[in-house]
Amino acid sequence: MPTTGAEDNIDLLHQPAMQMIMLGVLLLCLFGTIVSLRNVRLWMLRMAGVATSGVVDSLEIVTASNGEVLRRPRVRYTTQTGASVTAMPVVFRARSPIEIGTMVRVSYAARRPERMVVHGFDARTRELVYAAASLAIAIVVMVAYFGSL
Repeated sequence: MPTTGAEDNIDLLHQPAMQMIMLGVLLLCLFGTIVSLRNVRLWMLRMAGVATSGVVDSLEIVTASNGEVLRRPRVRYTTQTGASVTAMPVVFRARSPIEIGTMVRVSYAARRPERMVVHGFDARTRELVYAAASLAIAIVVMVAYFGSL
């Protein structure tokens, strides 16, 4: 019996291997979103914290296990209640434009003034961009691919 060609048409997008690949892409994008948002609490503190100015007293320098030199500033600032606080941000960075004696903008938690972020040091815009891009790709894969199953 002759075939018309319609029976020979293989739907590659809905093969089991392609479903596994698309599921892997979806999970990878969701994982990328979570990893990119690991510092979300720093963004929240930066937006909702009490803003003030501080002075960099010193730089803490450590060497990572892979030999990379990491640094973070020790900042002295005064709270709204007049208490003097010296604190360090949570994260280390390989490169930093901050030097000893530099005036920096700081946001701290009102109830725990030692919890602080240094603007331009702790949170990076690219983290939010990567999180948004990963989430957008995950949504597109879910809607476009898995929505048509």
